[in-house]
Amino acid sequence: MFSPLATQGPISRNVEDAAFMMSVMSGPDNRSPISIEESGEQFLHPFSRKANDLRIAWSADLGGAFPIDSEIRSNIEEQMKVFSDLGCQVEEASPELPEADEVFHIFRAWEFEMSHKELFERYQEVMKPSFIWNFNKGRELRGVDIGRAERLRNELYHRMRVFFQQYDALILPVSQVPPFEVDQEAPHQINGVRMENYIDWMRSSYYISALGNPALSIPGGFTSDGLPIGLQIVGPHRADYDVLQIGYLFEQATKHGDKRPKISGLHESQISD
Repeated sequence: MFSPLATQGPISRNVEDAAFMMSVMSGPDNRSPISIEESGEQFLHPFSRKANDLRIAWSADLGGAFPIDSEIRSNIEEQMKVFSDLGCQVEEASPELPEADEVFHIFRAWEFEMSHKELFERYQEVMKPSFIWNFNKGRELRGVDIGRAERLRNELYHRMRVFFQQYDALILPVSQVPPFEVDQEAPHQINGVRMENYIDWMRSSYYISALGNPALSIPGGFTSDGLPIGLQIVGPHRADYDVLQIGYLFEQATKHGDKRPKISGLHESQISD
């Protein structure tokens, strides 16, 4: 589809591997109407960006746009010291993105209905309630809703474009909460604030999905219980390689990805790489 709400990206062991994967995935392809003409060769270049000329903005909650667990907030504040120690200019700042929530939900619901109509009609009785809820939101949309979302997304794009004239990257948490039990579909509340739906706890990530900016999720340390926390590095439109370079600097400075989380009930010898 033409919509860039969801795009394919690699999962890798480290930033260098992610760059190698991007060199294969990137470039012109007439099977994708939103592919670009620039080849993926740039991702094979060695990372050479220096930290002392980087201007880094960071925010735990995009200026209060969503609730965030106190451990996640403390963690991102701690990780910002890494960027400062590297020589970056670090400033707490964030763009105003109040429309991102509406944009994301409209396009997500629209794509749900378009992509899964046949499956829904055949297997609705065995589908989980959250999927049915999201699919039905797509069925209820009108043309005027999608038109409004396109207009708002355009406004968001230009607001981010202006924001990144001042900064090279925006650092955010990946998730608003630490990892939770595997049999729990989603958190019901954060800091006493009720989550309205099953993806409300992911606004720290899906706001960026609504914008279409490149973003890298990188190991960002651990909670006091030893559970992993992700750091999200967001860059200007099509600045994927620059985002990877910044991620590489952070990765080399912290080596968070070389450490293993604590897993309840397992001995370290049982945890495989």
